[in-house]
Amino acid sequence: MLREKFGASADLSQKEQSGIAQASSDTIRQLAQLNQTYFETFGFIFIICATGLDPETMLAALKERLNHTRSEELLLAAQEQLKITLIRLEPLL
Repeated sequence: MLREKFGASADLSQKEQSGIAQASSDTIRQLAQLNQTYFETFGFIFIICATGLDPETMLAALKERLNHTRSEELLLAAQEQLKITLIRLEPLL
């Protein structure tokens, strides 16, 4: 039942993040390490609207955002979530 309910969402997410498939192994390693650091620092996962972004741009954004305060990062994460939500809603409207 959950697979049926969230299957479309998983497909959308995979398409949005397809650029990561072109990343070098070093970039993927850095993203994994810094994602863990981000979670430990802020207490929530790193979120970015990945549509149209290459892996190096996402990595640069992650590095930059690690320098923010938790308050700054909550605001940015919410803004990124809004971008993702609007992209996903657009075909339905």
